[in-house]
Amino acid sequence: SLLTFPVRLPHAETIKLAAVWANPDPEIYLQTDAPEAKPIRLYPSGRAAVSGRELHIDISDFQGALVGLVFDTSAMQNGAEVFWQRPRILASQAPPEKADTPEVAAPRAKNVIVIVLAALRADALSATGYLRPTTPHIDALADEGSLFERIYAPAPYTYSATWSVMTGLYQFQHKALRAPLRPPEALPTLPKVLEAAGVTTGCVTASPWMALEPFREGFTEFHTAFEGVDTLEQQNGSETEFQAVQDIRQRIFAFLDAERTRQPELVTDQVSDFLRRHHDQRFFLYAHYLQPCDPYFPPEACKELFTIDVAKAVPPVAEALNALNCRETVVDREGRLHLRARYDESLLAVDFEVGRLLKTVEELGIADDTAIIVTSDHGEAFGEHGYFGHNLTVYDEMVHVPLVMRGPGIRERFGARVDAVASTVDLFPTICGLLGIEPPEGLPAAGLFGAGLFGESVSRVDDGIRACAQVMQDEKPFEAFWWPRYKLIRNAYDRRFEIFDLECDPHEQANIAPFYPVLADSLRAQADQWLHERAGK
Repeated sequence: SLLTFPVRLPHAETIKLAAVWANPDPEIYLQTDAPEAKPIRLYPSGRAAVSGRELHIDISDFQGALVGLVFDTSAMQNGAEVFWQRPRILASQAPPEKADTPEVAAPRAKNVIVIVLAALRADALSATGYLRPTTPHIDALADEGSLFERIYAPAPYTYSATWSVMTGLYQFQHKALRAPLRPPEALPTLPKVLEAAGVTTGCVTASPWMALEPFREGFTEFHTAFEGVDTLEQQNGSETEFQAVQDIRQRIFAFLDAERTRQPELVTDQVSDFLRRHHDQRFFLYAHYLQPCDPYFPPEACKELFTIDVAKAVPPVAEALNALNCRETVVDREGRLHLRARYDESLLAVDFEVGRLLKTVEELGIADDTAIIVTSDHGEAFGEHGYFGHNLTVYDEMVHVPLVMRGPGIRERFGARVDAVASTVDLFPTICGLLGIEPPEGLPAAGLFGAGLFGESVSRVDDGIRACAQVMQDEKPFEAFWWPRYKLIRNAYDRRFEIFDLECDPHEQANIAPFYPVLADSLRAQADQWLHERAGK
């Protein structure tokens, strides 16, 4: 049998291993990912010397290298027993110290506004290089603040991803994987923490998932803007909470799937009303627009602005996207471009509303005291990995989201662009930091102001996991983990895994796992440890 330990060797001449020997001895090999490299025998060999129950092995030519240590008992006789006595590596000297990062005081703001545009993928902004002029007002905000280029949602669907923002926890921690599940009531949430600190908290949402009762807790004011649907009261005859949620879902999405003019201005109107009533107070406001999420029905002023419909257009509704994902129908290149054009036009329409909101902030004279964050709950796919819409995968098109932040001291702290990896889970401690409020203990992320987030070397695989995303499939996760350079995707349902080098393959087209087995073992082991350390928090 084989036992493999992926490890980065210390900067030392010798490593020491402790083991109980048998006869004949088991063998120990060193494996690397160098091209055409063969396993190197460490024991028995001239590299090894036995000292009592310790084995001293010369690794002078592999110092600092990422390797696999392979313990092999296949040469032993059937029935023979061998015990590896807590195999471990003891460094004879400490690793080189990292240079200290100069501390910069976290910016402070009197107020914070978070603007969420549903299903907005990171590469859809003009500011990130997209060819169509989809986001002129968000681009202008980025010009005055900071654009975070590598932010990831913890799930490709609204309900769980929003709970992650509100709790500062990943979905395997807060347990609200899908409606009507909710986090434990004792768990501190962002609005509860801020309200307890004396901050007026408000929420205006066009998302039906956020209108469920648990999301309202802690908000001083909570308003819905369902574009023609006035309330989400439980219908008579709903016997359980789950049935009530199903009733709500069917009514809302039946309404939204109908082709009609979308009205994101309803969110802006209520946001503006909140700001006018509370601008002289210390406040936190969470505004959730439903655009550019499907169905892609832009207002008349934006409809067919980028391209006219093809002869046989795919209906831009959830039912049609699901049919594509289930392979019940197929779509050609023109059909995909049609869907993307309708999405882009919906984005342009909601960007106009962001501009209206920002104008209200300016008119009220609170721009200099207010930090504004624009982001998304998840992304949206257009066939990049065979799927459309969201909910289904953790490839970047479904979980890579934009984050633009403007406010006092933001540009000075971060610069114009930030390429460090982070998660929307980081928003909870970030918002607390902006308002000068201590976040709860036990959060898995330190926030965007946390030490160690910036200035890391993108060539190292052991700098630590920066973000995680999961899709739950019958309690078996389809999950992704991000390092500064690499991304691991693995599916517990079929045990498949992939590794992408995002530095040279940002679109995740080439799975390098078969060619770099040591790297693959190392990343998978780090992911297991990362989950284990956080599972109980």
